[in-house]
Amino acid sequence: YAVFANGGYLVTPQFIRRISTSDGVTVYETLPSLICDDCLAESASLDAEEAPVEKTEPELRPLDITTEEQGPGGAGDRRIRSLGTEQALASEAISPQNAYLVRSMMMDVVRRGTGVRAMQLGRNDLAGKTGTTNEQRDAWFSGYNDHLVTSVWVGFDNHEPLGSRELGGRAALPVWIEFMSVALEGLEDRPPIMPDGLAQAKIDPETGMLARLDNEDAIMEIFEAGNLPPMQEQEQGVNPDAPLEEDPYEIY
Repeated sequence: YAVFANGGYLVTPQFIRRISTSDGVTVYETLPSLICDDCLAESASLDAEEAPVEKTEPELRPLDITTEEQGPGGAGDRRIRSLGTEQALASEAISPQNAYLVRSMMMDVVRRGTGVRAMQLGRNDLAGKTGTTNEQRDAWFSGYNDHLVTSVWVGFDNHEPLGSRELGGRAALPVWIEFMSVALEGLEDRPPIMPDGLAQAKIDPETGMLARLDNEDAIMEIFEAGNLPPMQEQEQGVNPDAPLEEDPYEIY
C-alpha cells in the first residue's frame, strides 16, 4: 500500500531504524529510501553514458567500526563513525498514473463504499480497502494518505470464524479509525494531485460508457488519456445485449 500512497515507488522495509548504546550514542542508523524523480532520471542518464563494465567479483565495502579518538571530552572520548549512511533511491514500481487510479478507487471506498465509516475522521485524503476472507475467518482494513499507511487485521489465532456479520468494515475498520484519529492529528489534510496523462469523464454507472449530457445519473471517473470508453448509445431504451452490471460501489 505504500506504493499507492507515495505515487508508485517501492521502498525497502526497515525493521531496525536505529541502534544506540545505553548512554544514547547511535552506533547504527538506517536511512529511509529516497523518492526522487530527478535523481532517477539523472542516474538513468549517467548509466546510458557509461560503457558497461563486466564485474567478476562482488564489490565489498567494509563497515566502519567504533573507535577511541581524542575529542572534546578528553582522551578516550567515545566517537561513533556512521554506519549505513548511504541513502538508497527508491525504484519506481508502477507509474504515477497507475498509483493515482488505484488511489482514486480506494478513496471511493472510503467516501461511499464499505469503508464509509472512516469519513467520521473528517478528512478528504483517505483511501483504503476492506477485506473479509471466506467464512469470516479474517477481517482487514488497510488505509492510507500521504503521511501514513496502516493495516488492521482481526481474527482468532486458531483460525475460527469471527461470526457471520464480522466483516472488514465492521470488525477491523473501527480499530483503524481509532488509531488514525490520533496518528493523523495535526497533519495536513492533503488530497492527492492528479498527475499528467490522466483524464476525467462522466460515465453511465450502468454501462460504463461515456454518458450523454442529459444523463442525470452519470458519475465522474478517471481514465488514462486516450483510453476513455466509447460514447453511450444515443437511442433511448434498454439495450438487450448490454452486459448486466453490479452497483459500482458494492464491489469494494
